[in-house]
Amino acid sequence: MNKPLRTSLLAVCVIALTAGTACGGSVDFSDPASVTSAVFQAAKSGDTSKLAGLCDPKKENDGDTRRICELTPESKKFEQFKEYFASGKVEGSPEIKGDKAQVKFKFGPKGEKDETMKLVQRDGKWYLASF
Repeated sequence: MNKPLRTSLLAVCVIALTAGTACGGSVDFSDPASVTSAVFQAAKSGDTSKLAGLCDPKKENDGDTRRICELTPESKKFEQFKEYFASGKVEGSPEIKGDKAQVKFKFGPKGEKDETMKLVQRDGKWYLASF
């Protein structure tokens, strides 16, 4: 691959990774809002490959977040998940206190239900804990 093309491709991937989309589409685990938004993106796109990595690695999260992290498009509950989370969006800025964060969001079939995602920080990264 020639150098200008490689440089352009690298620039596109850096921009895409910052936005959390193409070129691997990583989640920004340094931002609780980004981790929460990854749930909505999975519901919108049907790509559940990142869900398993969103939950507390110490497995101290609740059953609701555990079910989200275990979802695949083949899951019995996937259509319900998609219906309730595809129109979800973060509301405002995360509230962070030490190693705990809360992210207010809207979800539901019409995106009108209020909820709060609670996250926990492990080794500098945020993970879903409960909602």
